[in-house]
Amino acid sequence: MKRLSEMKISGGQKRYIGLLLGLTFLGILLLSIGGENSSESPPPITTTETKTLTADEKLAQILSQVEGAGQVEVEISYKLTEEKSYATNQKLRREESDGVLSEEREETIAFYNNGQGSESALVLAQKEPEIAGILIVAEGANDSEIKRQLAEAAAVLYDIPLYKVSVLKMKGGELP
Repeated sequence: MKRLSEMKISGGQKRYIGLLLGLTFLGILLLSIGGENSSESPPPITTTETKTLTADEKLAQILSQVEGAGQVEVEISYKLTEEKSYATNQKLRREESDGVLSEEREETIAFYNNGQGSESALVLAQKEPEIAGILIVAEGANDSEIKRQLAEAAAVLYDIPLYKVSVLKMKGGELP
């Protein structure tokens, strides 16, 4: 087997190898420079904690209006947080040099003026988090009819199957 130093490389091959090395170096350079521009990165993913508290409180308020339910506490658990898909601007540049075709693709997040003097990332689609289950703790849950009504109401409101809803009796929940 020949050593690299013993191999003969023709002029065309030298240009091709030089071009490949140059493109590799340029790619590494662009990646390192591109990572420094923080204005083009998507905004941090927001948690759904605020929405969760609002949904929990709202459902508890609604269910406490059921006759005989008494005080109600609700916990809604989610499988995933919300997902957002952002619009992007894409630039594609193709060059041919000495019979070698090279492509450079650049993709950046698209921003828009939100009317408040700042820019926001343009959201194409937003998927709300999927509900894993609902736990309802109610004073009146010792009555099986109240328990059924609370479970069915939560299942209907959130369009989830009944088996994903659990209703438990609140500690000291004996109603006269």
